[in-house]
Amino acid sequence: MLTHELSHLQLSQTIGPWHYQTRLPSWFKEGLAVHVSGGGGAENVSEQTAVEAIRGGRTFRPEGAGHLLFMRTASDYGLKPHMFYRQAELFVRWLHHDNPE
Repeated sequence: MLTHELSHLQLSQTIGPWHYQTRLPSWFKEGLAVHVSGGGGAENVSEQTAVEAIRGGRTFRPEGAGHLLFMRTASDYGLKPHMFYRQAELFVRWLHHDNPE
């Protein structure tokens, strides 16, 4: 969990809080944090459970940017936080595998 939270802090400090909030969608911030922390924040949802939910249509739709006032959260997609975090991590992992740069 500490690595998860520190990834948020490091990214925010690197690009600045304004860009962190307005340019990065929540799925990216959370997916990256779970990915670099080895599952921190999504430890209650297995990869298989997340894949089954996605196949069943219970998933989020990736947005292209963040929001200053109305940041999308798990509940906006009808998901519990750990499920949202795990699905976001799977997407970030796929993006990284597809294009590591």
